[in-house]
Amino acid sequence: MHGMRTTFDQQPQRRSQLSHQERRPRDVQRRSVLRLRIAIAQVLHSQGLFAPAEIGEALGLPAGDAVMLVDRTVSKDGDIAALEAVAIRLGLRLPLSPLVPWRP
Repeated sequence: MHGMRTTFDQQPQRRSQLSHQERRPRDVQRRSVLRLRIAIAQVLHSQGLFAPAEIGEALGLPAGDAVMLVDRTVSKDGDIAALEAVAIRLGLRLPLSPLVPWRP
């Protein structure tokens, strides 16, 4: 390891912790996205729509985009608006209640 210096007394930098007030809006948004995805998946499954082409047609999106929107584990900017538009298209009433399960 010629030319490489290592010092063991340096600590790796830690990310700053978010306060509760900073974390809360992000957590609320994450739960909203999760509720929307679950409700949309329930509607699709109750209608017997499992194939990407069928899901895409029901959501009015290309098959790949539709499946990624519903199944994505990490949210992207604009997901809430897209999911709300899809939920309205499927006949779901918004906002979704966190305590009342969806029934067909």
